[in-house]
Amino acid sequence: MRSFGGELRSDCKRWLERVKHGRAFHYSALRSADDYTAELMERALHSSADRANALIRFAGRLAAAEAAALREALNTTPADPATES
Repeated sequence: MRSFGGELRSDCKRWLERVKHGRAFHYSALRSADDYTAELMERALHSSADRANALIRFAGRLAAAEAAALREALNTTPADPATES
């Protein structure tokens, strides 16, 4: 079985802020749950051998309102997110 300990610690550093209070630590989120979900979706897509087919299958499972929200997001997002300023 593969160990994910290092990967989980790395994820925690990117997603959680740890502040020491006395002998305990308090944690707070650095990013939103929506950001986390988007990253999980990106990782799943990255693991696919056929990204276009995976996207088509994903879109086919969306409810009508979700598909409309996705269409709107695609229409308002730059074609290349790297060019976003």
